Amino acid sequence: MRSLLLVLLIVAASVGWGQSSITTISGYAPAYIDQYVGVYRITDFLTQTTEKLGEALVKEDSTFSVSFYNEQVGKFKVMAGNNYFSVYAGPASNYDLFIKNRSPYVDYRPAGNEVEFFFLDLDSTDINFKIIDFEDRMLTFLKENYNRQAMSNPKFVKSLDEFKLKLERTYEKDTSSYFKTYVRYALAGLDNMSFVGARNKYEKYDFYIKGQQIYYENDRFMEYVMKYYEKYHTQVSETVNQEFYNGIISASPTKIMRALAKDYALEGFVLREFVMLKMLGDVYYSNEYPQTNILTILDSLSCQAITPEHEEMAKNLKRRLTQLVPGSKMPGFSIQLKGDVITHSNYYGKHLYIQFAQEGSLKSERDYELLAHLREKYGDAVEILTIVVAEDGAVKPTTYFREQGITWDAAVVNPSSAMLTAFDVVTFPHYVLVDTQGYIVSAPALSPRPNNEYDTVERNFFDIKKIIDRTNKEGN
Repeated sequence: MRSLLLVLLIVAASVGWGQSSITTISGYAPAYIDQYVGVYRITDFLTQTTEKLGEALVKEDSTFSVSFYNEQVGKFKVMAGNNYFSVYAGPASNYDLFIKNRSPYVDYRPAGNEVEFFFLDLDSTDINFKIIDFEDRMLTFLKENYNRQAMSNPKFVKSLDEFKLKLERTYEKDTSSYFKTYVRYALAGLDNMSFVGARNKYEKYDFYIKGQQIYYENDRFMEYVMKYYEKYHTQVSETVNQEFYNGIISASPTKIMRALAKDYALEGFVLREFVMLKMLGDVYYSNEYPQTNILTILDSLSCQAITPEHEEMAKNLKRRLTQLVPGSKMPGFSIQLKGDVITHSNYYGKHLYIQFAQEGSLKSERDYELLAHLREKYGDAVEILTIVVAEDGAVKPTTYFREQGITWDAAVVNPSSAMLTAFDVVTFPHYVLVDTQGYIVSAPALSPRPNNEYDTVERNFFDIKKIIDRTNKEGN
């Protein structure tokens, strides 16, 4: 009986604890009816990697609601259709938003835009309220005190110190360590402005970085540290720089760590490894450092780094450095196609247009008819492959393809498929165009639907077919 009671107490406690960690983002998105709103946690500010936490379809009445497990305060990216914006969220919090279609201050991009939104109701103790209020205070201070004259006037230092003291008194009783860290490093960023009396490089290190733990989840802290160590290989001494280079030539993270230990601002072991990761990313595209060696080092760090955060960053950094760009090799993949296993190499010899669609998404499924039209006109020049993303068992491929009129190559994968990660698929539908040798032409590629400039992928198809027809004619 006691054992049963103990089990029931444990289950009840775990259920209650789980419920207390659920955060909900809901609201209105009239411009996105029948599209999805997804929430992503920014898990790595070095590479801006995100993790999908949940999504919901915007209903006919323009409402949506996304709930997700959340243990700590953090910054989240919200995707509405192809557009996006950022919010902060704490555990067991509920947020009501109104999402706008686009911002009048940002140039339109067919691939997606940062858009405006506003909170319908926000408690003064919420992290978003406090950050918005603080940012407004800081902007007001700069408007009133910082100008060309202030850059050469010692009085600005005095006014800045007074402003910091005033904020310190204002937030003295605040219990949020996340918010206090945010404020500290937002103010630290002010020290990077040009003015008489500003701290020098090593004073900034001593005051803001030395002895500090790394707040991986705080965007203001990470922003400050990454700016401080921006292109740091150009800031270290000639000796350290040469040893850093030798470490890369040897593909040895140990040798690089030893080299960087000779720099005053890299005495902390954990910080040093983080900066090493950043430096490897900074030099990857230069012609002076062998890329293969850098990728080997990242492979090593992804398996054995000082912290789990650095192992994940190493994986993400390698993925980012080798991500899809025009001229890069198409990622390998393997799919089930009509009972056969088909790989990427099966499509060599012909241009390939890949559609990543989402089952149940009207925006995805409305494109099938357009793809059928393109295939009829350009099927001899471009192969089309549709990858439908659906939960396991949600659709029967043969039935689904017949109902949707898909007569070209198509396969169904689940949302955790490695293919989605390899092709950087975040929103649906997503398109990729690949050449005859398996190299990326564009990712994301134009859609079969006209964008705001009335341009579609048919222009690419027309050019490809024109070249092929001319080549065939000359060959005859």
